[in-house]
Order: sequence, then structure tokens, then C-alpha cells
Amino acid sequence: MVFNSVFTNNMNSCQQIDYSDYCKKRKLTELLRCPVCDLNVHFELVCQLSIDNNIYYTILQCPNCNQIIIQKCKSDDRETESECLEVYPVNRAGREFDDDLKKLSPTFCKVYNQALMAETYGLDEIAGMGYRKAVEFFG
Repeated sequence: MVFNSVFTNNMNSCQQIDYSDYCKKRKLTELLRCPVCDLNVHFELVCQLSIDNNIYYTILQCPNCNQIIIQKCKSDDRETESECLEVYPVNRAGREFDDDLKKLSPTFCKVYNQALMAETYGLDEIAGMGYRKAVEFFG
């Protein structure tokens, strides 16, 4: 089992903890899929940085592609469940469509993937319009 350093606000103190155990302790939903290589992995916890009492960042490393992943999280206190606000970098992989659908409407595939990207960035209003536009290519 691999353990990594988690630094508290006092950089002189250091705890060794596994990412799964860390998530259980913080009541945080564990990130299971790498946004870079798009594989299911068990991340290595590099460190945690607290910005203030409510916002903290969890720095992870993917054991497959070795890229650094950052989770921005919020927790009102240690007793409540932590909420993951954002993950960096954002997964930019589009949906892969069947060859027949690509031939039938390449524009649908393109617009759908742009709407998916908007949704990934939290742009739900734009994403909704994009999905509707994509469907129009079959109407």
C-alpha cells in the first residue's frame, strides 16, 4: 500500500494517509476516474492544502499517466460531508460515436461533443441548448 504526505496548515506537521482513507475521514466522495487518461485508478494522495476554514484542495497523482489532479473541495466542518466543487484538469474527452452515426451526421457528433464539453465546464444552460441543437440534425 502506498502512502503519501498530507501536510496540514502547519508545514512542520505531516501525516501519512492513503487516499481512500483520507476520503472516508473527510467524508468526501472518492475520485475514481482520471480526467486525463480516462481510466479507473486508485490515486496517490500527494498533499492537502487548506485555503480557509471551508475551502481546501486535494492534490492527487494518477498512477497510470503520472499527471497531477487537483480537487477543490468545501466542508463547513469535520462533521459534515465534504463537497467536491471542481476537479482540474477537466476531462476533455468527447463521446465516441458509432461509424454509421458519424457518416449519417458528422455535425451531430461535433455539436453533441461541444455541448458535452460545456456541461463538463458547468455551463449547463449552454450545454442544454447544444444538446437540443444536436438533436435538430435528426429532425
